Amino acid sequence: LCRIRPCAGSLDVCTMARMKVIQVTGPKQVEMVEWDMPVPRNDEVLVCPRVVNLGPQDANYYKGNMQTEQPFPFVPGSIWVGEVAKVGQNVSASLAGKRVIVEQPDGGNNQLIGGLAEYVTVAPTCLREIPVRMPFEEAVMLSPIAEIVRAFQRSATHVLPYNAASSIEHASHIIVIVGDDVTGLLAVQVAHALYPASLLVMIGFREQRLQLGKSMGATHTINIGREDALGLVHALSRGKGANITFEGTGDTQATVEAMLLARRSGTVLLMGNAGANALFSVEGDIFVRNNLIVYGCSGTDDNAWVMAEQLYTTKQLNIAALISHHFTFDEYQDAFDELVGGQGRALRILVIL
Repeated sequence: LCRIRPCAGSLDVCTMARMKVIQVTGPKQVEMVEWDMPVPRNDEVLVCPRVVNLGPQDANYYKGNMQTEQPFPFVPGSIWVGEVAKVGQNVSASLAGKRVIVEQPDGGNNQLIGGLAEYVTVAPTCLREIPVRMPFEEAVMLSPIAEIVRAFQRSATHVLPYNAASSIEHASHIIVIVGDDVTGLLAVQVAHALYPASLLVMIGFREQRLQLGKSMGATHTINIGREDALGLVHALSRGKGANITFEGTGDTQATVEAMLLARRSGTVLLMGNAGANALFSVEGDIFVRNNLIVYGCSGTDDNAWVMAEQLYTTKQLNIAALISHHFTFDEYQDAFDELVGGQGRALRILVIL
C-alpha cells in the first residue's frame, strides 16, 4: 500500500498501489475501505487531501437528509484542501505541487468530490490556489467565507448607507445574523468588515457563542431562549426592521425568523441547507406586502474569493477561534460522532490527513 504520500508536486506516486478511503454507505454508517489508486485522465489532476472541514452540509449528507442530491455510497468531506501530486497530459505542469482548495461543482447532477481519501482526481476547474503562507487548517475555511462574502455582495445594491449622524442605538443600517453556529460567526465577521459602521445583531440560543460573536464584531446579541428577537430588532430600528437578514443554519424556524425581521424592501440572505422534505410556513403576502428581496445563496465567484483572501490577509477574520476539534484520518468515526452527536459542542471539525 502507498502509505507515504509524496505530494508537493512529486510524481513518485505508486500507479498500481491501493489507498485508504472513507465511505458513507448509509445513514450514519461510515467505514474505511481500500480502493485502487486513482489515475488522473488527460484533463484531470491528482490531489492528495491534507485537511477536511466537516460542517453542516456533511452532517446532512451523513444522516441521509439529502439523498436526492447525494445518494449512498459516497466519499464524504465537502470542503477540503490539499496539494496537487500529479497532472494529466493536457493540464499545465505548473499546477504540480500547488496548494489548493477544491470547489464543489455547482448544481445539476454533479456528485460530491469528497476529500476523505488519500488521493482524489479532480478537474482543474474545481481548484483554487491558496496563499503560500496560509496554514492548511485555516485555508480550509476560505470556501465558506467566500460564499458568505458573495451573499453580502449580492445585497450590496439594496442596502441603505449608514447615517453617521444617527446614534448607534438607532443607526439607519441594521444587519441581523440569525444563528450562532460557525456560519453565523463567520457572517458576523464578514458583515463587520464590509459594513463597519452598521448595527450588527446576532441571534442565537447559546450564550457562549453569542459572546464569541460579540468579540467578533456584533454590536448586539439576542438570546432567543429568554428574549424577544422581533421586539428588540424593531426597537433598535424604530419599528422598521433590518436592512439585511442572514440565515445560515438551514433551520426552518430560523428561515421564517429571518423573513419576519427584515424591513420593507429589505434583503433576506438564505444560505443554510435544511435537508430533504424540510418545509416552513410563512404568510404568502409577506413577500409582496413587504417588497422583500430574498436570495438563496450558494457558491462563490472570483470577486468573492479575492475579498475573502483580503479579509484574511488583513487580519479581519479570526478563523482559529472557530476550529474546535482536530481528528486524524484514522479517527474518522470519532469525527462523525462529534459532528452529529456532540450536543452542539463542536464549532468546526477538521480531519487531518
